[in-house]
Amino acid sequence: MHKDLVSFQYRHSTYEHFYVFDPKERYISKACVRDRLVHQMLYSTLTDVFDKTFIFHSFSCRLGKGIHTGLQQLQKVLRKVSLSGHRDCFALKMDIRRFFDSVDHQTLKRLIKKRVKDEKVVKLVDMVIDSFAVQGEDARAVGLPLGNVTSQLFANANVYLHGTSGQPPRRSCSGCCGTIFRRGSRL
Repeated sequence: MHKDLVSFQYRHSTYEHFYVFDPKERYISKACVRDRLVHQMLYSTLTDVFDKTFIFHSFSCRLGKGIHTGLQQLQKVLRKVSLSGHRDCFALKMDIRRFFDSVDHQTLKRLIKKRVKDEKVVKLVDMVIDSFAVQGEDARAVGLPLGNVTSQLFANANVYLHGTSGQPPRRSCSGCCGTIFRRGSRL
């Protein structure tokens, strides 16, 4: 594999597809072990570049963060907003329907190229992104596979959502999109 990567002979293989139900049906695309090693290598390299640009309250798929830390932060914010349970507060949980299937390849590549200057890494990233696509509304290539560690980094409100919105949400606690409200104000 090293020889293939150094000589630019590496080519991404096809995916194995299957469904899981946890609790809703999800279509998983599993790369072979060889490709997953490349994904992990890219994830490690790109995390060093991108992690420092993510908002503090983005907990999804980040080293030292994750769902448990996100839940602890959510509890802390809820206690603060509700004045330890003495005031009403509300949480709005949002989800972007079929988000991974809608990620535009060209937009994602452009966002990555803004920060990654090594052309060899960019070429490998492009290959991984292009290794999977779903039928978009037009001729554009869209979609990231559920199951790739790189997909988590690229899409989960980190590189793609943060980069396309122009500004991150002011407060969000957990791996999903969400906002905490107190009657009469937004946190």
